Amino acid sequence: MKERIQWADYLKAFLIFCVVFGHIEVFAMNDYNGFFCRLQDSFCMPLFIFVSGMFAKKYVGFKDSVRYLWKKAVQLLVPFIVCGLTYTYIMHRPLTSLFWYENGDTHNGYWFVLVLFELFFIFSVCHFLMKKIITIHKWGGVIVFILVSALLKTADLCGWIPRTTWGVCLSFYRVSWYFPYFCLGYMYMNNERVRQFFCNQSVFTASLVLFTILFLLKNRYGIDNFPLNFILSAFGIVVLVCLFDSKSFSVPVTIRKGIGYIGTHTLEIYLLHYFFVPKDLPYLVSVIAPNGIKGANIVAEFLVCFGMAIPVIALSLLTASIIKKSKALALLYLGKNV
Repeated sequence: MKERIQWADYLKAFLIFCVVFGHIEVFAMNDYNGFFCRLQDSFCMPLFIFVSGMFAKKYVGFKDSVRYLWKKAVQLLVPFIVCGLTYTYIMHRPLTSLFWYENGDTHNGYWFVLVLFELFFIFSVCHFLMKKIITIHKWGGVIVFILVSALLKTADLCGWIPRTTWGVCLSFYRVSWYFPYFCLGYMYMNNERVRQFFCNQSVFTASLVLFTILFLLKNRYGIDNFPLNFILSAFGIVVLVCLFDSKSFSVPVTIRKGIGYIGTHTLEIYLLHYFFVPKDLPYLVSVIAPNGIKGANIVAEFLVCFGMAIPVIALSLLTASIIKKSKALALLYLGKNV
């Protein structure tokens, strides 16, 4: 078995905690958009996509590519349908809302696994169709992925893929948004110059400063547009990847093992945590921000959400371990062959 990249597991554990943290504010606090929720929203999902791209496999042969995509379909699309339908039924929503656009393009929270499969699919198709360009020139892959990213975003902005019908069903605007991050993650693992750029101390410092400035400007003036959000997320990715990749964490072994375990089971936590996140507890907002969001106590916000996120993650892991006792359930709900 290939040795795992420990720092990547730590980073994934941090990110899944951010996801649960943010969803507690969304579901338990009626879309309370606190400081930490806004902060993690500026980097969390783009970085999750980046990390997924780090471990994307490239196959030149048609059969190998098909097998790889089939494996990803089982891993992602099967639990998207089964977990999604189960959650949709429990929440008393129309079952069609998982696939269609009655509830926007969030797919009742499961948009991530759908979009992730689409990213793997587009990535594999690019590699297969343009393998000569990618393999002949060392920067061929970079050029191809930049062009495809630009094409996807152009298709979204120009309305070639309508956001009102099947474009929403496929979460196409999210695909066009996240594909560059996915490719960047792949290049980080497969291009030494890209990795050296990330780990450069000057790049880290500049990215940290610029991320802080842009984040403060966005929240101070309510700026919300594609260029700013894209650049803000890119700086956040550079900062956190450099931080996790280049640092050794001096924490007790037990804690490191616990964090690593969470990092190796992030997909399971993502799929199951929706069932355990508390819903509709507006009184928590009065605890955190009794005088409105501008006067919110960010320490109270962190402690309340942190205290709720830990048991949600623990329950998700416990449920996953129970599900994996059945091969059929593990395949349907977790996309795993145990």
